[in-house]
Amino acid sequence: MKFKTTPYHFDLLKDSDRLAAFYQAIKDNDTNADLAFDLGCGSGVLSYFLSEYFKEITAVEVDRSTFNCAKENLSDFKNVNVVNSDVLEYDFDRKADLIVCEMMDTALIDEEEVPVLDHAKKYLKDDGVIIPQGIINSGEPI
Repeated sequence: MKFKTTPYHFDLLKDSDRLAAFYQAIKDNDTNADLAFDLGCGSGVLSYFLSEYFKEITAVEVDRSTFNCAKENLSDFKNVNVVNSDVLEYDFDRKADLIVCEMMDTALIDEEEVPVLDHAKKYLKDDGVIIPQGIINSGEPI
């Protein structure tokens, strides 16, 4: 599948190790579950992975141009709903079995993954899973 992307997301799609790790984590949590949230979905590649394993995916993206890419990329998937909204303002109407939130940027400075997950975990089932399950931040003196 060819993905329409922004220049930033194009670089992310070239990172095969990152994509393989997320795909494997999603596959390992395959429970034939009902609902997954992809928060900060970007171009939609993780929603694409999720579509194989979940009956319904809600993909949320705040940036309008990135949302348009995801909407186009995922238009053929009837089980994926792409929403242009800030996760902190989105009205989740149900609890999810899985939340994927890959808002990675330099030391998490530009992306708000921690506040987003703190907000969204209220919409995670008691036995639900969040991917990634941890983040390692490090610095290297030069």
